[in-house]
Amino acid sequence: MQDIRTGYPKLFEKLQQTRMCFIHDANPDSIWDATPEQREELWEHLYAQPGFGMWLSNYKEILVDHKANDLVSEFVAKKTRQRVHNPETAELLIPKNHGFGTRRVPMETFYYEAYNRPNVRLVDLHKTAIDRITEKGVQIKGVKEGVEGEEHEFDMLIYATGFDAVTGAFDAIDFTGVGGVKLLEKWKEGPQTYLGMTVNGLPNMFMIRSASGLRQHSKEHRVRRRLARELYRLPAAERPLANRGEGGGCQAVDGACSPDLGRILEQRDCESDNGAR
Repeated sequence: MQDIRTGYPKLFEKLQQTRMCFIHDANPDSIWDATPEQREELWEHLYAQPGFGMWLSNYKEILVDHKANDLVSEFVAKKTRQRVHNPETAELLIPKNHGFGTRRVPMETFYYEAYNRPNVRLVDLHKTAIDRITEKGVQIKGVKEGVEGEEHEFDMLIYATGFDAVTGAFDAIDFTGVGGVKLLEKWKEGPQTYLGMTVNGLPNMFMIRSASGLRQHSKEHRVRRRLARELYRLPAAERPLANRGEGGGCQAVDGACSPDLGRILEQRDCESDNGAR
């Protein structure tokens, strides 16, 4: 930890130079220019690194080319099978409905190895479903023929109830703009922003991590610093008026981004995340 702290100045300088303010930068290389041996060498190197190197510094096609994504997904599946001793558990942990990187990747340390512990068991909710909470734990029931229910006993039960992402935090606040316009009303057909930072009609509201903005794909402090720097450059009298652009500007930017976002690989089956919980 001390080594990391002493290296903060160089680390922060590097973060300001990378695409999404992570220590890993984009890789311009094409997967089709590499031999299978070269791909394997790169993937082993990235997989062994801390952080999101496997996601952010991989070949440039992995999120837009199904064949390229299939190759890297199979490599990650192979690593999962190596780390999880029980073959059935390993297969449950390998996504079947989406490729690597098309959803959030695990930021983990020995997560998969936890399934090798004798007190850890992965339950497939496609075969069994939660029936009720009991005094001792959870009662599950079979949802497929031939699968019996059973009671799982726990010392502690943790609810992972999820969260309302993207617009949830904005919907919970009564943002009111010029002429009484409400943000909730403006976004009823979907969020529209200008560069992910402003909304037409709400001149005093500037967003750091908004819908159609960088959100989880970047480091928040980098966006915050850049936004503050741009606002500081404006004359004080103009700062509250900085985002009174016409709605067409928002539509033009969102429209320009939509085709690029559409190139990102779609998940292959919307039924569930991994087929297990």
